[in-house]
Amino acid sequence: MDDAIPDRDLLFIPVTRDEFVRLVDQAAEPCPSLRAIADAFTHNILAVSSMCSVPFLMGAVLVQDRRLHLLTLAHQIREGAPWADASEQDRIEREAVAAASQRVESEGLPPTEAVLRSAAPIADAFRDGIEELLREGLVLAWSALEVLVTDLVREVLNRKPECVEKIMADPVCRRWFDLRAVPITLLQDHSFNLATSMGDVVLDQRRLDGFPAMKAILTALFADEHDIATVLRNDGLHVLSQRRNIIVHRRGVVDAEFMRKVPAAGPVGSRIRTSAADVDAALILVRDVGAVLIAAAGSLLEGGGNTAEAGAAG
Repeated sequence: MDDAIPDRDLLFIPVTRDEFVRLVDQAAEPCPSLRAIADAFTHNILAVSSMCSVPFLMGAVLVQDRRLHLLTLAHQIREGAPWADASEQDRIEREAVAAASQRVESEGLPPTEAVLRSAAPIADAFRDGIEELLREGLVLAWSALEVLVTDLVREVLNRKPECVEKIMADPVCRRWFDLRAVPITLLQDHSFNLATSMGDVVLDQRRLDGFPAMKAILTALFADEHDIATVLRNDGLHVLSQRRNIIVHRRGVVDAEFMRKVPAAGPVGSRIRTSAADVDAALILVRDVGAVLIAAAGSLLEGGGNTAEAGAAG
């Protein structure tokens, strides 16, 4: 952390959309039927970036306002506004504001260091609120992955209902998804047509609302995909899921169970610290894992091999 910017750890810098989601776009390209799911996923992770970057963008507005003021003043001086009559001064001022606004808009965001310095007092004044914002960013980053996994599993099973045999044959997966006794009312809801609604039936029985269930069903469905096995072993996913749980269920206050699962968490009773770097790392992790999952689902649905270029989150 730069000592001259004491609250830099609270200032999340927004991601660049095209660069950030390129992996996801590449993963979805070979399977157009997954385009809507991929777009929803990128929308969700970019929304987290937008939300967490509000303090930084407020700093950018302050820098731009100062720039606008100086450019307006310089234009008025060049045009001789102080010595013009009242009506002429009004015209010069309007032209100065318009010219300065156009110049500021064309320049885009100010230099990052300048924004960080302007936003530092904001971060200092609203530290508690910004820390809450960043913690919520971690929760929503995990939720984006959870929604993606649910959408992909539903799509795969609805289009390839025979894949449910992989779930039934996997002993770990069966503990989470017991399909031996599907309620008749659930079948009625889908007109007894499992040829196009197997995914709906499976996920209506149990939501994918935790990492163990997600890991079990993904491992079963994509047993032959090396990339899936690799990303599911990523310790970052385990830590992110546990941080999400402690924030949602205990307002971020560390307990003994969390300490057992994430040993470096801090003393029991303390609140987990969350920085802008934590959110940035979470979004990158979720993005990379999501790209691999989309590629694997596309490969399964289209019968092609498109997982190799999807990224290497590991």
